[in-house]
Amino acid sequence: MEIPDWILSALNSESPSLRLKAALWAKANPNVLSVTMLMRSLQNEPVNQIRQIFNDVLAARQASPPETETKAPSVMGTPHVDAPELARLIRHELSPPIGWIRRAGNKEIEEFPKSGTNDAVNRLERRVDAIVALIKADSPLELVSVDLEDVLRGTWPDFATTPSFSPAQELIGRRPNIQTDLGLFELILSNVYQNAVDASNELEDPPPVSVAWSEVDGRFWVRVSNAFRGSQFDVQDVEAAGISTKAGHQGIGISLVQSASARLAYGFRVTGQSGVATFTLTGEVAVNA
Repeated sequence: MEIPDWILSALNSESPSLRLKAALWAKANPNVLSVTMLMRSLQNEPVNQIRQIFNDVLAARQASPPETETKAPSVMGTPHVDAPELARLIRHELSPPIGWIRRAGNKEIEEFPKSGTNDAVNRLERRVDAIVALIKADSPLELVSVDLEDVLRGTWPDFATTPSFSPAQELIGRRPNIQTDLGLFELILSNVYQNAVDASNELEDPPPVSVAWSEVDGRFWVRVSNAFRGSQFDVQDVEAAGISTKAGHQGIGISLVQSASARLAYGFRVTGQSGVATFTLTGEVAVNA
């Protein structure tokens, strides 16, 4: 079952009635939205009634995971699960606990985004991302049509800060859709966003992270910019090991971004000059599986 076009915008709406409508839809269709989307909606939701509905959806999924296709038994006698389903199950089991730890830490630890606990949680989440990306590397793409702006806004991982979202001038009055594998696209964005948050947190009173995007003649671009401690670097500094030695911008997750981008036939570039790091992602609006 595909996600209706209105769901993503409703989940991120400032209107409680629209968010409630989306939450009730999710409760009636508990296995359609990804666990990541459900956890993000739960974490950001200020209304107790709506938050409880998302809790109920997650509890229902935990109690009754979808049936998986059973193939030839392994040497240990356990059923074999195909790769896409295995990736989904890993996210299903591990994303909620990671979200619960982050939510508890934000309540109990002063300046949680800058804490070592937050850094550890982020690294754990990236290990999960790495496993999922590895599993999905040779799997068929699961293509869906999504509102580019909704995904860019909805994937922002840090509820303690607010980035500057700004579509390009040529997009004023319209919202482009792209066809993509939503799991891989969110994996790219979440790692890029987290890198931007981590680098900004090393500075005193950093400017907001900037997220811009556009779509022209069947191609789109997304640009994420943030301040960092240091002078300059290039993606070559981080691509081999996924971790940069440059102060102020660790680059953790770049190897995951590379893998997911290659699978989607997207191009990307990461540069840092004059204390500003810029990530640019480009691709076709419609991806060929």
